[in-house]
Amino acid sequence: VSQWFVVQFSNVHNHELLEDDQVRLLPAYRKIREADQERILVLSKAGIPIHRIVKVLELEKGIHGGQLPFLERDVRNFIQSRKKVVQENGALLSQSDTVELLEACKAMKEADETFIYDYAVDENDKVGMIAWTYQDSILLYSMYGDVVLFETTYESITYGMTFGVWLGINNNGRTVLFGCVLLHDETPQSFSRALQTFLRFMNGKYPQTMITDLDPGLENAIRGELSSTKHVISPWYIFPKLSCWFSHLLGSSYADFRSEFEMLYRTESAEKFEYGWSQMVARFGLESEKHVALLFSLRESWAISYIRGYFLAQMTTRGYAKRVNMFLKRILSVPTFLRNFFVQV
Repeated sequence: VSQWFVVQFSNVHNHELLEDDQVRLLPAYRKIREADQERILVLSKAGIPIHRIVKVLELEKGIHGGQLPFLERDVRNFIQSRKKVVQENGALLSQSDTVELLEACKAMKEADETFIYDYAVDENDKVGMIAWTYQDSILLYSMYGDVVLFETTYESITYGMTFGVWLGINNNGRTVLFGCVLLHDETPQSFSRALQTFLRFMNGKYPQTMITDLDPGLENAIRGELSSTKHVISPWYIFPKLSCWFSHLLGSSYADFRSEFEMLYRTESAEKFEYGWSQMVARFGLESEKHVALLFSLRESWAISYIRGYFLAQMTTRGYAKRVNMFLKRILSVPTFLRNFFVQV
């Protein structure tokens, strides 16, 4: 039997050993167990953002932040891989999900005649939209429907559908629910169908103002379906995107750009805004930047000089944005399957 003896040890190019609590962070040890995978998918169906999914798992396991056997990017990669499978299979909802969802709607309607829902299917007989509301919501809209927030930034990732919700604010400053929708995609056609359905739910009453995310598809749909309604893009859907869009591009000049952008946002005169915008674009060399072009094309929906005088009911403030986030977090925070999703909301 051969025997081996250590005769020399060289520590050159060696690395210090990891502490015991750091070994789990090595790629070979970062595994998402099957039970955690199922929980992650359940939370993603409810539209919960990835960083919150991680927080929920930590709380459920009773551990401190950063103590999971996998990282946030592992969760993101897992969800994206599942989403890719759904897209490659060409499925929005499985046949069983679709049948159960529509059967649940019918059962709800039979139990409560004031419950209202509608849906649309595509040429492949798959559900492309399903919307619902309640009699109480219709009554609330009749009283507080002058200004409506159409929130569409939550996504049911595993099914590749966008969750939209129409919200308002009552006399006490509390968020009220007008209706909900699940959409196959975010095209102008899909948004138009959703808005048509919403108006039908609300007996044809148009809101004075509709507040949305920064989305050209929504802009086009609102212009086509709500021609007498002022479309406003909340600044809290714009400002958080600026860093992602421009910080790397501008480097050390980004802080100056951000300051000038915020000043232009508050400019009183449309003429001064447009002059200042052209000056800013030239100063930072952004003439061909696509996000600059997008923001300028939608300026009449977000710059103060263009939306001043329209009734907004303080629904474009930071405080209201936080309340909406808390409201949606509360109604989407428990495990949700599509067949009972509308009941939960």
